[in-house]
Amino acid sequence: MGVQSNMLQASLLLFILGPLSVRGHGNMMWPPTWFDPNGTVGLTPGGFMHGEYETAPNMWYTNWTFIPGEPTLDPSLYSMPDFHGDAYKVWDKVHCFTSIGETDVCPTWYPTSFDRNPWMAPGTAEVFSPCGIAGGNPYGIEGCDYKSGEFCTWGGYSFGPDARDLEWKDAVWTEWPRGEKVEVGWGLKANHGGGYSYRLCKVGEDGPGGVTEECFQKTPLKSASENSWVQYGYDDDSKVVFKANRTVEGHIPHGY
Repeated sequence: MGVQSNMLQASLLLFILGPLSVRGHGNMMWPPTWFDPNGTVGLTPGGFMHGEYETAPNMWYTNWTFIPGEPTLDPSLYSMPDFHGDAYKVWDKVHCFTSIGETDVCPTWYPTSFDRNPWMAPGTAEVFSPCGIAGGNPYGIEGCDYKSGEFCTWGGYSFGPDARDLEWKDAVWTEWPRGEKVEVGWGLKANHGGGYSYRLCKVGEDGPGGVTEECFQKTPLKSASENSWVQYGYDDDSKVVFKANRTVEGHIPHGY
């Protein structure tokens, strides 16, 4: 996917606005992020799961967060089934990674009412850290006792560190000339719907650890074309181009 760069020497973040499951997340893989020591993983297939489970690139996110108001997204952009009422009965147990009780709906995918999902009003749900919380649950959550070593029903694990509080000694920097068109890419594990945007935040006197969600929301990047694509790792021959579904309404920040 191409985006238009507007700032120099900024900290770059992919903010994924999607379902709240540990089974459905990923991370930006190109250009390399903090979670890619020395930039050696890059677009390597499966690279978003590189390293230890607790600190792999795809384990830094916000879990169990919901929109504070009413849905604002155009219904044409909904990307998951609506399980209101008896609709859940159409879902087969084989689609779930875990089967809990008698329910036919995997609770880690649809833990609450569909219309509270962050994608229903992108940009309005609370983000615990713009750079990710290891395990996604900094305040803990029932059933997510990190010390127990058991899989958490509601996704991730509890009390992981904020990425901003760690010293990423082997992190690499990417410099983009102002106004240049650049390619960015991200890896996904278990697509549960949702969407994403690319944003910049200029690093200030407090260093990379001082960036905020408010700062990132001030500088979203515009897409350089109407297209996006998928490909397997670095293999350009595997690239499949398609017209992306994008919107400039119903989300925050507005117009991007």
